[in-house]
Amino acid sequence: MMKIDQAISSCKAIFEYAFGSQLLQVFFVSIFIIFPVARTIATLIKTTKKLNAIKANSSARFPLVLKKIISKHNLPKSLFLMSEDKNFLAFSAGLLTRKIVLSRPTTQKLTMNELEAVVLHEIHHTRFFHALFIFIAETLTYIFFFIPSLKDLQLQLKLEFEKAADKYAVTTQQTTKYVKSSLKKALVFDHDLILFPQFSYRVIDQRIDSLNAKKTQIIFSHSRFVVSIIVMTIFASLFLLNKRYAMAAVVEEKITCSLYNCVRDCVVYEFRNQPLMSEVNYSFDR
Repeated sequence: MMKIDQAISSCKAIFEYAFGSQLLQVFFVSIFIIFPVARTIATLIKTTKKLNAIKANSSARFPLVLKKIISKHNLPKSLFLMSEDKNFLAFSAGLLTRKIVLSRPTTQKLTMNELEAVVLHEIHHTRFFHALFIFIAETLTYIFFFIPSLKDLQLQLKLEFEKAADKYAVTTQQTTKYVKSSLKKALVFDHDLILFPQFSYRVIDQRIDSLNAKKTQIIFSHSRFVVSIIVMTIFASLFLLNKRYAMAAVVEEKITCSLYNCVRDCVVYEFRNQPLMSEVNYSFDR
């Protein structure tokens, strides 16, 4: 069994090698800083390109049913973007400057009450900056990629945002009927924009269960949890070993300094207290 001193020595050697090697420094910086940031930027660019494509295919002509809803709730028309995309689109876009994007098929396939439920749902997202929080959560999952359980937490956060937005629509309309019927119609379509809250979010069954006052399951992966525990245990062990090594080094330095000071003080004391040599009388006896 390895002794604690040997473990500390091994830890010392690993850290000295890791931080003393420029190649490994570049490797660690790439893995834990450059790669996550680059992936986050790539995701943002990809999502922005999709959004720009949707905007390019947008129209200034709003359907009459949407105009009625906007007028009923006294909403600014500038908040909405009407897309000519053939898919079911209903999402809130933008991290700070927010827009509600709806597609022509969305306004055509839903009744006025269902469309009102969708609009109210998206209004809640824009008021509480849910897209910004989703972006932050996505960034954290990239930075701490070695803790896969964060992905489950991120998905759970998205689900809670959707449930909160559903609740706002239900409270305003005073019925769950139209949110549930619009969700069932949205099941046919899916247009994943990653960073933005979407009405057709894939965990629709849990949202319907929540609307029916049923207990919903927490999004959880046992395999991710086990991997996360193992990784965090390894990091904690390395941290504690490094801390133990650092403390041992400080103690060793203090002991060395104390011994040095002791020896120095003893030598000085002995030198100062040594009687002066008397003059030597040399006698030359012949």
